[in-house]
This record gives sequence, C-alpha cells and structure tokens, in this order.
Amino acid sequence: MNISVERQRIIQIVGFSNTGKTTLVTSIIRKLSEKKIKVSTIKSAPTHQIVDHGKDSDKNFFSGAISTAVLFSNGTQITFNELSLEKTIKLIGDYSDSELIIIEGFKKRNFPKIIVWTKDIDLSLFNLDNVVGVYCPKNIYRENRTDVELFVEKYGFDLFISVEQIIKILLEELKH
Repeated sequence: MNISVERQRIIQIVGFSNTGKTTLVTSIIRKLSEKKIKVSTIKSAPTHQIVDHGKDSDKNFFSGAISTAVLFSNGTQITFNELSLEKTIKLIGDYSDSELIIIEGFKKRNFPKIIVWTKDIDLSLFNLDNVVGVYCPKNIYRENRTDVELFVEKYGFDLFISVEQIIKILLEELKH
C-alpha cells in the first residue's frame, strides 16, 4: 500500500453514512497517537453547516470575516468560509508537523482509500479510484466471510478485519 501523495502521507476512509467511518478513524488516531505518531484529520460533512453558538469568534465569522482563528488553552481552531480539500491538505502540511492525514469521506477524490464494509455494503464503492483496502469488522466478517473474501480477491484489495492490521500497515508506510 502506498499512502504518499506528493509530500504528504494521506489515507482516506470511505463508506456511506452510519457505516462506522468515524469509529474507525478515531480508533486509528488513538492507536497511532499512543505510538507518538502525529495525525491530522479532514472530515467531509456536506449536509452540516458551521453553527453560530453566539461566541465572539462566531460573531466575527457570521458578520462576514472570511476566516477566524481562536486560540484556546488546549489548541487552535481556524474556520474558513470556503476552503477546498486540496487547500486544507496544504494548510495542514504547511502549518502542522502531522505525519499522517486521515481523510474521512470525499469518496470521489483520488487518494489511497480504505472502504468500510458493512452488513449492507454498496458495491459501487468497489469502483472508486485508488482503493487499497477493505476494512470489515470481525463480527460482520464472520457473518459475510464468503462475500467479503470473494470481493477482496476479485478486486485485489487488502483485507483488514482489525484496526491493528491497519495500524501495522500504516506504521510500515510511515517508515518509508
């Protein structure tokens, strides 16, 4: 699996809504962070909007500022009114010391991606560009083993049935 894209290390986690993408992403982040790997994430949320909570930074943004930044005691939050995925990746690359960017969603983008297999898998996911693997949680794998193995073999993808397997591959990639 090659996760190098230009000068960044990027992996996408893709699937449809309510398939466990965020659960997988947070598990990967937790395990890599325990190993002192610096991880950044970008999440696609096309059906959501930035919410005005009435805070000063929200007032600035909703008054028309094209970007706002808030420096908290435990981190910095930057909001832009429009920023493409590519510019977001560049921003993270330029201003953080992240070793890996995990992109959740953005199915149609051409970054190395892992499909999250669920009980009701949509087979159109297997036609996406740059799929490098399929993650199928153990309980779903046990119930659908024949189908999972058939598709993985047909398309030549790596099969992951545990987060630890993904971590192992990512750590190997990050060494290069």
